[in-house]
Amino acid sequence: MQVLEQLPWRQPFPTLALVLAIVIEIAGGIAMAGGLLQIVAFGAGRFSLDARRR
Repeated sequence: MQVLEQLPWRQPFPTLALVLAIVIEIAGGIAMAGGLLQIVAFGAGRFSLDARRR
């Protein structure tokens, strides 16, 4: 509960816009983590620094 009190968008009655903003922020974080996991698992491919030496 202490974490929720420290959030900048904390209001006594959260509106729909605030809830949607939180959901979008969480979804963006999950998407970035998934992209990083994909690069770690499969490598950078043609975007790697070693590929430019060829």
